[in-house]
Amino acid sequence: MNVDRETDRDFIEFYQKYNRAVFYTALRMLKDFSLAEDIMQEVFIRLQKSLREEEVITYPGAWLMTVTKNLCINLIHKNAKEQVTESIDTVVAPYHENFTKVETAEYIRNVLHKLPEEEREIFELHVLGGLKHAEIAKMMAIPASSVRWKFMNARKKLKKILSGEQKGGTDK
Repeated sequence: MNVDRETDRDFIEFYQKYNRAVFYTALRMLKDFSLAEDIMQEVFIRLQKSLREEEVITYPGAWLMTVTKNLCINLIHKNAKEQVTESIDTVVAPYHENFTKVETAEYIRNVLHKLPEEEREIFELHVLGGLKHAEIAKMMAIPASSVRWKFMNARKKLKKILSGEQKGGTDK
């Protein structure tokens, strides 16, 4: 299908062909019907915009899935940052009981940013995003065993950082 020259009718047919795949991919990642609908709508809006800008999309199905996954990951990260105090308060509380919620959120963000980027992303997707290791592996195109190993590594590093700071030590 030549997507770079779609008419309105062709676009509707294209939408009908792919909307379910986009929706279910988003639903699987987000586990929220309403958010999945929002992502699906945003994906097709971006497709229309790209087509108006005469961007050539050689593999439209792959393009849609990539945009869908990226939007979901961005939303998970955004929500994770917003929910960080709620999700990790119980982990941090024994170490920093006197922190306010804002201080706690900032502290958690700082601690998480001490992890290597890929480990941090895996940790956030699994703990805060609720994704399974296999789902993360598929999204990141790496073996599930690597995801599990990097997650365990991130957890060990976080425990070490938190216990080191509790004892008054360094965070390295």
